[in-house]
Amino acid sequence: MQCRSAPKSGKISYRGINKSVQFSYPYKLLVEFDICIETTKLWVSNYNSLQSSFYEDICKYRDNFLAPLSYKKISKIFNDKGILSPRGKPFTDTIVFSIYKKGKIREERINRKDKVDVSDVIITVLNSKINK
Repeated sequence: MQCRSAPKSGKISYRGINKSVQFSYPYKLLVEFDICIETTKLWVSNYNSLQSSFYEDICKYRDNFLAPLSYKKISKIFNDKGILSPRGKPFTDTIVFSIYKKGKIREERINRKDKVDVSDVIITVLNSKINK
């Protein structure tokens, strides 16, 4: 079994897990399987509170109105309030669009479901005689 690789995701892969199990029956079994887990939960975000607040404000203006505001109008609102961009410049429509687009990509990556692949389980009888 091969783990798929995804950018910026944690990969945990175990190959050839061998576990000898002793039952009350006179059998020793060997259980073998492969498991591959891909998750984004191991990745730590480097978003700060200012970036988060910019993204939330832009989403509020873009998504929560009957007629969403354009990026140019949102930049005008920020500039009228005297808010500067993360790089210390006045907002433009391209800066607002960039923050919105990258925030959506980040949100999708964080909320992505984990992928778990388990191979077929192979059970092998090692010893069928009673050991006394």
